[in-house]
Amino acid sequence: MRGGERVEATDGSIGHVDGVIVDPTTRVLTHLLLREDHLWDTRSVCIPLDHVDRVEHNVIYLSLCKQQVKPMATATDI
Repeated sequence: MRGGERVEATDGSIGHVDGVIVDPTTRVLTHLLLREDHLWDTRSVCIPLDHVDRVEHNVIYLSLCKQQVKPMATATDI
């Protein structure tokens, strides 16, 4: 991953990869940082790798729908 990859929920596009979290002890990737851009705000979402279904052609597919991702988000100022 280079960042910027499109992220798809089970019911459509939900954002782009903004970064990753790596466990400092094991050096294993543990979470994706998703950036959701909306008209009036931007949300950051930390998604555990357990919810990644697959990666194909620079697109990350989640095993979650948009409603399941929504509670994980935190709003940030633009």
